[in-house]
Amino acid sequence: MSKLAIILGGELPQHLQQNSDLIVFENKTMIEAVSIARDLESRQAASAFICTAGVAHELENIVSMPIIKSDPTYFDLLETLVFAENQSNMKSTKIALVLHQSRSTDIDPNRLQAFLNNKLCLFTYSCHEDIPNILSSIAAQDIKLLVAGPTAFRIGTEMGIRSFMLNIGEESLSGAINKAHDILEVISIERENNILLQNLFNLFHDGIVATDNRGIILECNQMFSDFFNQKRHNLLGKPIEDVTKDSSWFQVYKNGAAQNDRLINEGKYKLFSSRQPIIVDNEIKGVIGTFRDTNQIEKLEHRYRKHQAKGLVARMTFNDVIGESSVINKTVERAKAFSATDSPVLIEGETGTGKELFAQSIHNQSSRNEGPFVALNCAALPENLLESELMGYEEGAFTGAKKGGKAGLFELAHRGTIFLDEINQMPINLQARLLRVLQEKQILRLGGERIVPIDARIIVATNENLKKLIEQGKFREDLYYRLNVLTLNTPSLKNRHEDIRKLIEYYFQVYSSKHGHVKTFSDKIMERLVNYNWPGNVRELSNFVEQYVILGKHLPDDHDQYVSEYLETQNRISAEDKITTEENAIYVEIGTLFEMETQLIEEVLKIMNGNKVQTARFLDISRTTLWKIRNRKI
Repeated sequence: MSKLAIILGGELPQHLQQNSDLIVFENKTMIEAVSIARDLESRQAASAFICTAGVAHELENIVSMPIIKSDPTYFDLLETLVFAENQSNMKSTKIALVLHQSRSTDIDPNRLQAFLNNKLCLFTYSCHEDIPNILSSIAAQDIKLLVAGPTAFRIGTEMGIRSFMLNIGEESLSGAINKAHDILEVISIERENNILLQNLFNLFHDGIVATDNRGIILECNQMFSDFFNQKRHNLLGKPIEDVTKDSSWFQVYKNGAAQNDRLINEGKYKLFSSRQPIIVDNEIKGVIGTFRDTNQIEKLEHRYRKHQAKGLVARMTFNDVIGESSVINKTVERAKAFSATDSPVLIEGETGTGKELFAQSIHNQSSRNEGPFVALNCAALPENLLESELMGYEEGAFTGAKKGGKAGLFELAHRGTIFLDEINQMPINLQARLLRVLQEKQILRLGGERIVPIDARIIVATNENLKKLIEQGKFREDLYYRLNVLTLNTPSLKNRHEDIRKLIEYYFQVYSSKHGHVKTFSDKIMERLVNYNWPGNVRELSNFVEQYVILGKHLPDDHDQYVSEYLETQNRISAEDKITTEENAIYVEIGTLFEMETQLIEEVLKIMNGNKVQTARFLDISRTTLWKIRNRKI
């Protein structure tokens, strides 16, 4: 059990002296108490001090151990005051009570006065240097009776004032002892938690540091200390700018924007540093930072590549699908059902509807989730490179071929999944080779002679109607039916309006964390965003929110105007694009020029949803001319 040092100006009650965890010092002056406390702390002979308010005040700036005040109770005061009156046999005069001003109990002299034969005068002091002046004042007021602590008692006696030592009773001292034990128990638990947390921090190979919202270091681990070649205890309490050469740290706790993977040089180390603000109730309370040695990253990457087939992994799952509409829920359930098989999947959907998200999610929920996930956009490469990427090649197969050759994506996808995006863009000649691979489940590298068996599930995606491409001779019909075993249609946002608000809120949170917090959308603007068609689907929505968050710090106070202008511009462009597509050509009946002109205007007006400004702008005429033609004025 921890030892408690109890320092008194008087004597400890006999009952408490039997307490074995107490180191008792009796009849000590304030100066003696200070000397005793210094000695005990230097020898670590005690865990806490128990003393009166005056002594506690003197010790606060001298020792670092807990100090518990043992203040006199009303009963202690009354007992001493009555004893002083009885012993002095004084009545109808004044009695002075001298106490330290920091005592826990706020003494009301009126509560004591009713029990006394003399008028009670309360005097308080803030430090022991004040006591002589207070006693001089007492003497000047011709107060003959004094009740006080040991220092005032001694000085009062020397000045000829009848003085009595204030008695601290057993109840007060027992309460202070119990409180001291409670405090030490809490400190012990906190110390154990801190040791546990420190040990946990030290398990990481990253340097970890936590600062408050001013950049003052609150905690760090051993690796952080090693990176900056300083002892941990020397780092605590320092501004982070005094430790690292990177001057951008203050931007995190100033703007609340996270910083990821900043490359910095610190002595012999090159470090990647990331910083994340700690935000509570929309206020930045501090920052957590990590520092990783680039050499360690290279070692981990080398090990990772051995185990993860060159990093060909799917990172997204069905949990990343945002939305609760019936159409998206049905799509997810259908995709989950597809995950239970190895059959080919054809994903159809407009641009930006999350086709790769579903492809990765199907892979991660399938029995192949431990295998590689290999993705390729068929529109990203010319035909010759696309073939070599898919099938691989042997050394010397063509000019520029790598020494030793290269495995194709089908080989890398062995025991896993290969995802071919924009399959509609694959050249017709290469479609024949792909069909053979799917039929034979084996490939032949370019320039090679060895047949390589493969076991890879194929998922393809298209943003065009493959049947129409078949009719145009741009896509092989036999390949279409080989791929179209399981079909998944990713819904556009115009078919899942109820999910738009949730998507906006999700991406607002993502980009606010990345770029810093800005003003959110008003209810009126949110309603307009929800009712907007989003022709670019989730990709357009995500890009819009990110742009809004980035520009938010530089926009005028009326952010709603910026959003309104964006929506009006996009609606106009969308309407104009709709008119200029072949499928949406405008047909008018042959008649007079005036009749055909009137029909044309009315059709364009329908497409523009009755918006006369957009109609006039598209037709390159004024609103006045538009009105005159419609009303037969010209």
